[in-house]
Amino acid sequence: ETIAAQMHRCGETLPAETSELDHVGLHALPSRRVKPPRIAEAPVAFECVLYEKLETESRYVFIGRVLWLSARDGLVDTRAWRVRLQDYHPVGRFGASFYVTTRDRLAIDAGEPTARSTAIDEI
Repeated sequence: ETIAAQMHRCGETLPAETSELDHVGLHALPSRRVKPPRIAEAPVAFECVLYEKLETESRYVFIGRVLWLSARDGLVDTRAWRVRLQDYHPVGRFGASFYVTTRDRLAIDAGEPTARSTAIDEI
């Protein structure tokens, strides 16, 4: 969530010689398996190669094969190999300029269908 506005601004129309990352104040780090750099401030970065491209009447869908995943220090509990959900609040693109967050979480349980957190949130 902390870099969502900067992420969105990377889509602004800029001159070809202007770096989107410089324009919004983000920084690049070298990738391990692919040539393009990753974004230093991103909590998670997937290094992918094109696996398949699908074409529909209105758009293309690109499917990637992940070669390497980088995660922010402390984001993954390396003893349990679980993401620390209390420290991770990703943003998803909903369409156009609309995004969704994951702050409002709920557990669906037979006993309490509107629970706001679960034991896994405490891991």
